[in-house]
Amino acid sequence: MHTLSAKCRGSRSFVHMKANDRKRAYAERLYVEDGWTAKAIADTVGVSEVTIGNWGRKDGWKSKRDEMLAAPHKIKQVILQQIQLVAAGEKPTVNSDDLSKLTRALERVDQKVSVQLIITVFKEFDNWLASSDIDTEKLTAMMENHKNYIKHRIDLEG
Repeated sequence: MHTLSAKCRGSRSFVHMKANDRKRAYAERLYVEDGWTAKAIADTVGVSEVTIGNWGRKDGWKSKRDEMLAAPHKIKQVILQQIQLVAAGEKPTVNSDDLSKLTRALERVDQKVSVQLIITVFKEFDNWLASSDIDTEKLTAMMENHKNYIKHRIDLEG
């Protein structure tokens, strides 16, 4: 079951939209959120690839898709969907080159968390702990471990 895009959930309900507007909103969701190709969308929605292309250019689907696909959770979701299609003997809706790029991007994201992010999370966590009733010695030891881990990560990246 597909969720409706923000465009579909706007001031008018999806049910009350004109048929063409519903198709357009659904096509946008398939392209932006699910990473489908224009051909797959055209076949599913029942319009031509040219129409899909026109809608996409006019509404800026590519930039919306780029933002959506950049999120690690979305990369994992798209890859899993495509693997499931192939496992079921169906043709994937994302071309193999794009799927390969997504897989490589996911591997990079999974393998590397920036030191800056680690510092930010530890700082927030340490401030939260400091405001709690934790024993001062335990807090000091924990913060020292955080500092040592950060040094370790910096050495690994150096």
